[in-house]
Amino acid sequence: MENPKPTLNFILVAIFMASYFLTYSQKTSRKDYSTFNKPPIERQYYRAVTIGFLQGGGSAIGIEHEEMVFADDHYSIHYGIGFNSLNFEEYTTGSCTIGVNYHFQPNIRSSMVSLSYFHQGFKESFYMNTIGMSYIFRAKKYFSAQIGLGFPINIGPAMGEATKKPPVVLLFSIGGYYLR
Repeated sequence: MENPKPTLNFILVAIFMASYFLTYSQKTSRKDYSTFNKPPIERQYYRAVTIGFLQGGGSAIGIEHEEMVFADDHYSIHYGIGFNSLNFEEYTTGSCTIGVNYHFQPNIRSSMVSLSYFHQGFKESFYMNTIGMSYIFRAKKYFSAQIGLGFPINIGPAMGEATKKPPVVLLFSIGGYYLR
């Protein structure tokens, strides 16, 4: 009589039991009793997403992603996109931004100064591209606001031919952020 081949159910049960015993033995052998009666450590976040008015390159509605460069450092980078108009009959224009930030404290929740590049519109709807410095206020939770000055590099056809390039533009935005 030949040995019957193990069935799939038998193999699955054997794998489950082996993984259970390995997991249980690791949990019981690594108990650390020194952490009892200590306050829980607040989770450190390194990424933030901001959604709001004039975010993402000066868009009517935009989104920006920010990430700390190093875990315990003050520097972060951000990039974002947004919609300038939502006129679906003609075209929808967009904006984008990229920048480097310096946080006043070494965490993502703190306020910062930012050096950013803004590009508003594309092709026929190109409005302006700007480089500027901003102060970004960030509350402990959810609220973010930005104010600064930008220097236009080029102006496009959407701004109008009769319009001269302004020497300085005001950069501002308001929105809400959440941590990832």
